[in-house]
Amino acid sequence: MVVSCSNGTIQTQVVTIEARLNTSVPAVTPTPTPNGSTPTPTPVPTVALNCSTVTKPVAKYPELGNMSMVNGSILFQWYDSNASGYEFWFGTNPASLLKVDTLSKDALFYPFPATGSNTYYFWRVVALSPCGNQSTMWWFKTQ
Repeated sequence: MVVSCSNGTIQTQVVTIEARLNTSVPAVTPTPTPNGSTPTPTPVPTVALNCSTVTKPVAKYPELGNMSMVNGSILFQWYDSNASGYEFWFGTNPASLLKVDTLSKDALFYPFPATGSNTYYFWRVVALSPCGNQSTMWWFKTQ
C-alpha cells in the first residue's frame, strides 16, 4: 500500500504498519523434559451433566386446587428438584404470570406478603438447569 502526503507522515506510518504485519512470529518449541522427551499437555477433565437428575418441582404448600386458602400472607413451599436455582412466578392470570424472584438452589420456599379474598391465584416454580428449565404451575383460591 502506498499513500503519499505532502509532509510524508502518513506514508511513513503506513510503511511501518506494513513492516509489522509482514514480520513472522517465531515458532514456539516445547521445553524438553530432563530425560529428553517432549512433554505432552495434561488433558483437562470434563464433567458430564446428568440431566436426568433435574425434575419439575412439586408443590408442598399450598396444594394444587386448594379452594379454601385464607387470604393474607402465604409461605409457598416445594420439594427439591436438584436444580441450580429457582424462579418464583405469581399472578391472577395463568397466561401472564410475573416473575417475582430468582432464588438459590437451596431455597425451597418463598414468603409472599399478601393475597386478596375470593380470588384465584396461580403460581409457578421454575427449576433452573444447564440442561433446560423445568416448571410446573399450580393454583388455589382464597376465601
